[in-house]
Amino acid sequence: MCMTAWLRPEPRPPSSLFPVGRALVASLAGLCVVLAIAGWAIEQRMHAEIRSRALGQLSALADLKVDRIAAWRAERLADAAAIAAPPLGDEGLTRLARGEPPPEVAAWYRQIRDRHRYADVLVVSPGGELLFSASGHRAPLDPPTADTASQALAGDCAVLSDMHRGRDSRIYLDAAAPIPAPGGAAALVLRSDAETLYPLVREWPGSTRTAEALLVRRDGDDALFLSDLRHERGAALAKRISLARTDVVSVLAAKGEVGVREGVDYRGVPVLAELRAVPDSTWWLVAKVDRDEVFETERHLAWAGWAAWGSFLALGGVLAATWVRAERHRRSAAERAALDEAARYRAEVLANVGDGVISTDAATRITSWNRGAQRIFGWTEAEALGRDVRELLQHEYGPVQTRAWTLAELERNGRVELALRQRRKDGTPVDIETTVVARRDGAGNFLGYIGVHRDVTERKRAEAERERMRQLEADLARASRITTMSELTASLAHEIRQPIAAASANASACARWLAREHPDIGEARAAADRIVASTSRAAEIIDHIRSVYRKGTPARAAVDVNEVARETLTLFQDDAKRHGISLRSELALDLPRVEGDRVQLQQVFVNLMVNAIEAMHGTGGELSVRSERGRNAGELLFSVSDTGVGLPADNADAIFDAFFSTKPQGTGMGLRISRSIVESHGGRLWATTGAPRGATFWFNLPAKGDS
Repeated sequence: MCMTAWLRPEPRPPSSLFPVGRALVASLAGLCVVLAIAGWAIEQRMHAEIRSRALGQLSALADLKVDRIAAWRAERLADAAAIAAPPLGDEGLTRLARGEPPPEVAAWYRQIRDRHRYADVLVVSPGGELLFSASGHRAPLDPPTADTASQALAGDCAVLSDMHRGRDSRIYLDAAAPIPAPGGAAALVLRSDAETLYPLVREWPGSTRTAEALLVRRDGDDALFLSDLRHERGAALAKRISLARTDVVSVLAAKGEVGVREGVDYRGVPVLAELRAVPDSTWWLVAKVDRDEVFETERHLAWAGWAAWGSFLALGGVLAATWVRAERHRRSAAERAALDEAARYRAEVLANVGDGVISTDAATRITSWNRGAQRIFGWTEAEALGRDVRELLQHEYGPVQTRAWTLAELERNGRVELALRQRRKDGTPVDIETTVVARRDGAGNFLGYIGVHRDVTERKRAEAERERMRQLEADLARASRITTMSELTASLAHEIRQPIAAASANASACARWLAREHPDIGEARAAADRIVASTSRAAEIIDHIRSVYRKGTPARAAVDVNEVARETLTLFQDDAKRHGISLRSELALDLPRVEGDRVQLQQVFVNLMVNAIEAMHGTGGELSVRSERGRNAGELLFSVSDTGVGLPADNADAIFDAFFSTKPQGTGMGLRISRSIVESHGGRLWATTGAPRGATFWFNLPAKGDS
């Protein structure tokens, strides 16, 4: 009986139509309720499935992007650390630290800039001055770049800046590493244009109208967008949203939340989002898609379902059956579409993964060859498909992992991991880490192999380079020990010569006072006392130098530096008289004491006064010693001046270098030792040219309590 006939029953008496009509209406009403409930349940299930699938895709994509961004940052740091220490030797590294790299290094830096798409390669001084640019720039450094270089020098390690906008309005990131130059410090900076990072953020598999990924970080009380936005250009480092807007998913990421979140985006549009932290950074990745796009199919289908339900009310069972068939067809089509999308997604991931993935049939003929395999081995997919994998790749097995051993492992375990050397298309060798899995069907029949190949050539080359650098460091350490021994010998010879010379001069003076017709016992006794003081000081110097090379720290106490200066002037009275030199002191009264080593501070005055007297040999002159309070609170300032030959015009900065001397019999260690002593007491030693002649040596020290 057809449905239309059922809807048009045979005429009955009016009395009998009412009960039938009521039953029919009740039946239709009940059927409508059942169908409405069923439609609502189907819609809810569809909603949950679509949401789960969308969130799964967002999560996988967010993980992939975070890994690629973290790898990009790590690559910049590794490049900076490696490029900052080229194998140039001490002289080459010193030139590099001065911003004067050898021509071949400068050319190498330009090649690195071009080949690895860096915006520039810079050498920066500790003060933030631009010393060298591979691109020839001369403009002052951006403050963030100078700060990054200072951080690398302070921490003695490679550091990566945050994104910042340069003077040319472009956005950059800087990777800085210290240059290990023995004569001075400088930092090498690799400048990266953010446009080399943004493709890792923007790329999105498949077709979408609203989906996007973006980077944010917290900046004060705002969430700052670090990358351009799909729906708003020019937003990088410009667009901000207050952290009080907790309905915005980007704000939640900037506040440290991770995982699935629902809210609105920067446009105020409802979205589904996956939040991830980028390791070792202040960045957060937000992968999002509009809710309307996610549930668009569901919405369309829901409208169709409710339209079918409404049509059923009008047309009855015929349209109901039609709707059921349409619903079944829709679900089947949706499932097929989902399976096709998943298959396309897996194929896209497989094609773009960095490792080479190769599959074969049972006869070892290649059946699939992805882009990673093409990059590693040089063969295109068209050239590789159908060829025997053994013939194409030419494995070089090791002494243990032989072909027979490999086949036995595959037979026993179904998989094997190998370290092989293979040949590229052009014949060059490539080091590979390979995982091979045997494919079998449900009945256990062998179908072929799947191999995942990772190129580790650069990693092995880097390991060999690190081993070479470790050996070089050991050689440098040995050379440093030899240099230290030579400096100790020179230091001892220089330091002990002065008190011995003073003792000899006082002994001669004592002999003259006693050889007079009427010996002057008082002067002779004073000369003898000075001999005793000089020999005692020589012993103190020896003990002090021994303590420098012993474990432990020198004993320090409160020292009256004015008293030390007076004692030292007394030691040189006779020597000054013999050379026609007058001694003068201008020592400030009530000068605070200094926390320090009395013997070391007296040695500084001795070295400076000896140099002053020797500078006035043959001409005479005046040696003056002054003390005063410095400009800064808690600072004491001392000076030793002469009217001698003055500082060397062409080597004024070199007088403090070890073994540099302008005197024929000089050791070149006095000023070097004096500067080390002053710096160990928290001060600084420097020299200025006198007017109209001579030189003045200055040093400052912190007062006791300010050290």
